[in-house]
Amino acid sequence: MLYTRDLSFGYDFPLGEHIDLEFHSGEVTALTGRNGVGKSTLGLTLAGLLKPIAGRVCMAD
Repeated sequence: MLYTRDLSFGYDFPLGEHIDLEFHSGEVTALTGRNGVGKSTLGLTLAGLLKPIAGRVCMAD
């Protein structure tokens, strides 16, 4: 399982704030939204390629 707790992410300004998510093994999840709302930035943050502004991204068995 990959999960977030109180995650805020973005660049010079937050694109998402105080987000709690859980992604479980074997499940398929889709992130949808208009251009520029932070889908790719969230993906980069979840992958560890961008540092969160606040909060944390964790993995658990």
